Amino acid sequence: MEFVLRKNIKSVISLLFITIFILFLPSCSKENKDGRKEHKDGTIVKANLTDKEQQLIRGFGADKQFVFDVNLQNKDINWVECWVDYYENGKFKNKILRSGTQINFKSESSGMLIFSTQNGFSKREEEKWTLSYSTKGGSGTGSMVITKPKIYTSSSFSAREEGEIIIGEPINLAFIVEGDNVSSTPIDIFNKSNISSEELAQCNSVYIFRCKFIHK
Repeated sequence: MEFVLRKNIKSVISLLFITIFILFLPSCSKENKDGRKEHKDGTIVKANLTDKEQQLIRGFGADKQFVFDVNLQNKDINWVECWVDYYENGKFKNKILRSGTQINFKSESSGMLIFSTQNGFSKREEEKWTLSYSTKGGSGTGSMVITKPKIYTSSSFSAREEGEIIIGEPINLAFIVEGDNVSSTPIDIFNKSNISSEELAQCNSVYIFRCKFIHK
């Protein structure tokens, strides 16, 4: 499977602007005011975006967006890695768009993680994928255009509502599944750290958005 890297500075700058803008909006306070229990190393929660925030993201061409609020508790965490794992007919093929960002815990214990996809290119099999981790102090973003091996007739996508951050352990955050006869796929399948090949083989193509918080 071939993935083609292309520069798109204008789109990257636009996404940086959006994420920093959202972080400063009063409606998106990163404090846990809803009673959620704080875990030892931290939590990552699906963001409850306002209509205005969703329009901002869609306004720059994103057709799918997965947005998460991050609240860190472990001061040893100073790096976040994000990537997308691609599986074909139940077998792992490769990692797509791996990106890492340094974290200053003292000033950046809260942040926002975004994975977005954008189609509309001259070739149907091409999509631009973007990963971004943003705090009020700045953002780290990676973007590339991927070329899919095949266009399927149906797809499904979803994101988990909440996950516990354990330093050094990957977290499954969202998935996109594609095939010739795809219905809604239970998110519980992808919430596990170890997903069986039989479960992955339910669809022709599976993309899993993952992240890991570490000390390095």
